[in-house]
Amino acid sequence: RSHSSAGQDTAVGLEDVLVEVIDKLTGHQSNLQNILIVGMGGFGKTTLAINIYINPVIVQHFDFRGWATISLEYNSKEILLEVLLCLKNNRGAEKA
Repeated sequence: RSHSSAGQDTAVGLEDVLVEVIDKLTGHQSNLQNILIVGMGGFGKTTLAINIYINPVIVQHFDFRGWATISLEYNSKEILLEVLLCLKNNRGAEKA
């Protein structure tokens, strides 16, 4: 189940997680970290990831952003190429 707020669909119950992940991504930590979104199908992982990706705080904070969809069976090289292509195609578009 989801609801719309300011034109964005956010899975009900994921608002706190959304804020927590955005804080981790934009915080002033000196060490890099991976943030994984995992779980069973239908629990809102993609909705959460999209809402993080398009969040104005994230858009403003990062000069470049990339998106890749990863399924159970994946090819690491193809994922990297997909992200790099996304970065190339959107170079500077986010800040313009």
